Amino acid sequence: MDDQPGVEPGGELPDEALEAEGAGEYGEGEGLGAEGAEELSLAQLVDVLTAERDEYLRALQLTKADFDNYRRRMQRMEAELQDRKLISVFERLLPNLDDLNSLYLHKLGTEDEDVVSKTVLPLFAVLAAEGLDRIEATGVPFDPELHQAVLHEDGDDGPLVAEVMRAGYAFKGRTLRPAMVKVVG
Repeated sequence: MDDQPGVEPGGELPDEALEAEGAGEYGEGEGLGAEGAEELSLAQLVDVLTAERDEYLRALQLTKADFDNYRRRMQRMEAELQDRKLISVFERLLPNLDDLNSLYLHKLGTEDEDVVSKTVLPLFAVLAAEGLDRIEATGVPFDPELHQAVLHEDGDDGPLVAEVMRAGYAFKGRTLRPAMVKVVG
């Protein structure tokens, strides 16, 4: 028993290998000599160790897959948390953005236009880079997900947005505030 590969002197064989060495399935009553019984014991030991290795490999693969799934889930949750934080900041900024937009529109065509545009437009560009998008509304079909109709005029075509009263904003496809619009049609 000490001569078998994979077993250190004084070590023990797995239970399956011990059963194979005794008068079990391949016992002495089968007509095998001492050499045949020893070879089968070694073959069985190899089979047992191979099966054990395969079991550990499967367990390792399952653990690795579980960890990969956990890592992806945590990354997704972290990204969602970041998005919720940004949405919270954006929602608090919306009244100020309305004021800045009004200021910009009021100063168009005046001598202060250059100063205001150098201040307001870069701010809107930074917010757009972070994912805050203005909902473009004029001339597009009315969409209740994106627009809030506050005025209506009869017209020939289907409902179209004729004028924007207050800008709407979206973040990554999610409407934070619908645009307040006048609808024709």
